[in-house]
Formats: sequence, structure tokens, C-alpha cells
Amino acid sequence: SSAMPMNQAIQNTSSSQQQQKNPQQSPWPARLNAANEGAWMKMGQLCDLMDELDKAIECFEKVLKINPSNVEGLTGIAQVHRKKENWPKASEYLQRAIKTDPKKGETWACLGYTYLLSNDLQNAYTA
Repeated sequence: SSAMPMNQAIQNTSSSQQQQKNPQQSPWPARLNAANEGAWMKMGQLCDLMDELDKAIECFEKVLKINPSNVEGLTGIAQVHRKKENWPKASEYLQRAIKTDPKKGETWACLGYTYLLSNDLQNAYTA
């Protein structure tokens, strides 16, 4: 009867050692979400390239549903809204991207240019 607890102790030790060896390995739902996020991102970019703008927006929205702070998704959907000349939506998504990563100069430049295209000169100068 004393062998059973020892076997359990060995199994517990070996499983905790395996977890320590692979701390970056996340549970499968998280990996699946990351894979879905990447797939929707690529589909959004492809739809954007093919000028399927409404489909691109749908794809980028799915990216943002999985990860609301995905800067690439935020700037991607903003770019599509700029192509559709939907300046308020483009500005909104670019502002969200800047809140997530304020050091990304390219996003600031896009926001300034979006304001300029929408004749919002006051915000264009301060962006």
C-alpha cells in the first residue's frame, strides 16, 4: 500500500518537471485562439489586397474580437476604412492602436494623414 503514494509522487514530480521545461507552451484553447487570430489577420489582409473591403472589415473585426489590442488588426481595419473614405472609423481604430502602442510612429503618421484627408486640420497638426 505504501507503493501507491510513491508512484503518485513520482508521476506528480515528472509532470511538474515537464511543465517547467515548457513554460511557453500554453493550453490548447489559447493556441487555437492565436492560430485563429493569425488566420483571420491573413484573410483580412488578402481581402484588402483584392479590394474586397467589406469582407476585409469582417475578418479584421474577428481578429479584434479574439484580441482587442491587436495593433496590426487595428491598423488593418483602419486602412480599409480609409480606402472607403470612412474617416471617423479610420481615426477611431488608429486612436485605439496608438493607445495600445503609443511608440509606433507609423500609426501616428497614418492618423495625422487621415485627419488631413478628412479636412480635420486642427487634429492633423497635433497628431
